[in-house]
Amino acid sequence: MDFKSILLILFLAIISSFSFFISTEHTNEPIKYEAVKYEIVKYNFKSFEPNLQIMEKENNFWISICLGEKKSGGYEVKVNSIKRENDKLIIEISSKQNSKYVTQEFSYPSLTISIPKLDIKVVEVYIYEDKIPLIITKDIE
Repeated sequence: MDFKSILLILFLAIISSFSFFISTEHTNEPIKYEAVKYEIVKYNFKSFEPNLQIMEKENNFWISICLGEKKSGGYEVKVNSIKRENDKLIIEISSKQNSKYVTQEFSYPSLTISIPKLDIKVVEVYIYEDKIPLIITKDIE
């Protein structure tokens, strides 16, 4: 191969790589979320580790979230938001110990919500107890 052929191949490789980057350019469009209506239901869900349970009840999904075993009582679990992104349901909850005076026995803080049955494949829960959330993901079967 002569020098001109090598330059031509190099030039074509550079041009094709530029066209690849131009064609795969990402847009900066915001992700669209849809708020989901929910209600809190009474259901006792106990787990030693943070866990997520999904049940179908009539035309609803019941989603139970347990924060795992805690060394004392007095924990408050609160829903921050529930939203849908395509086929994924995203639930954000927070938890904190409610007062200075708590029971000195193990507790299993949990929360169960009921939402209308949606066409979703994944439930992703963000639990904020500290600054960095614990994330639990579960597929809907």
